[in-house]
Amino acid sequence: MFSVHYDDTSGIIRCTSGGFLTVAEVHEYASAVHESMGRSWREFGRVAMLVISNDATVQSAEVMDATNANLRRFGPADRLAIVVSSQLVKMQAGRTLDGERFRTFASEEEALAWLIAEMPARHTAVRRAASA
Repeated sequence: MFSVHYDDTSGIIRCTSGGFLTVAEVHEYASAVHESMGRSWREFGRVAMLVISNDATVQSAEVMDATNANLRRFGPADRLAIVVSSQLVKMQAGRTLDGERFRTFASEEEALAWLIAEMPARHTAVRRAASA
């Protein structure tokens, strides 16, 4: 189960995912995300993605391999913030994510604050709107 939404104002890609995924679902999810990533690269020059995965469970090795392959699409300036509630999911994600571009958070507020702080100066309107 997943959803993908592109925020026209901020360029942030907001996703939800949860449950136990299959490799086919990971590919379907990646396809939907990649379309939004292309738009973000064209419009903002980088990707800022927020994934809410509070209902996520520990995934199989095959699903994590497919996820890792999709993370290679991210460029050096792109950022991915994942909100998780399970410590086991956080540990599994921690083995996959590089920490500089990809991070896990306990709350959506923390994740958005990190994404917004990392945005280039031309996104100051986004920063102002988020702090209002």
